[in-house]
Amino acid sequence: MDRQTNVLVTGASSILMQQTCAKLIGKGFEFTGISRSSNNINQAIYTNWITADLATCTENIDFTGFDIIIHAAACTHGFSYKDYAAINVNATEALVEKAKQQRVANIVYISSRTAVIGGGWYAETKLKAENIILQNFPNALIIRPAEVYGGTKQEGIDAFIEQVKTKRFIVYPAGVQDKMFPIYLDDATSMIANAIVANDEGITYVNGPEGFTLKEFLKSISNSLNKHPILIPLPAYFIAFICFLQYYLKLRIGVYPDQMKRLSVKKQHITPPNFVNKISDIIK
Repeated sequence: MDRQTNVLVTGASSILMQQTCAKLIGKGFEFTGISRSSNNINQAIYTNWITADLATCTENIDFTGFDIIIHAAACTHGFSYKDYAAINVNATEALVEKAKQQRVANIVYISSRTAVIGGGWYAETKLKAENIILQNFPNALIIRPAEVYGGTKQEGIDAFIEQVKTKRFIVYPAGVQDKMFPIYLDDATSMIANAIVANDEGITYVNGPEGFTLKEFLKSISNSLNKHPILIPLPAYFIAFICFLQYYLKLRIGVYPDQMKRLSVKKQHITPPNFVNKISDIIK
């Protein structure tokens, strides 16, 4: 019987990672998960579990015996560069150094489609993390997912979908011309799992087949659901001013100082495999 490939997964409590790993069960992989949280863990996926904060505990984690690290732990929302860098840069640097010392064969990094120059602190720190990994593991797989929907109603474009379903008025930032390419959770995890099984290398994008500005997206969802909310655009300068204030105020209102840069910066995408659904196929 062939030996299992032992995989250490950071950020393992996320629904993206749990569903990705679930699709790799039975394909020669065995998973140990690491996360600050042990809530809602599917024990059928992870053979072992480590509750730890990578920002402070990397030196206490034994990487011996792991063939691959899937590094998905990240700070996605913060009020300063330091907030993002603690996990996205510093913890990644420590993880990579220890992985080399303990002879981990390779790393799969869950990055972001926003990892481009000029995209704000989150984008900058994700791009730095990619470079750190590729400098030390030249055969690493860097995955850049677009906006994933179908996982939670609480944030991101899932929150906008929920608002279309339930709200009469929807406020959205105007003036954002770069298009998002949303992808359904099940399709995103299939693309990631397929890339891992294929031992792909380098940077790969995980995105849906259709591009939308935020206004176009809201109209498309409204049409699919036969809803007619009133869309209220907030001027870009107003959102930018709120983002500026948030650096000092640090209010938990769903807006962060680098938000507009992240939304507005020009990003790349690919033509996805044929099995990837259009959003109109999912949202009905």
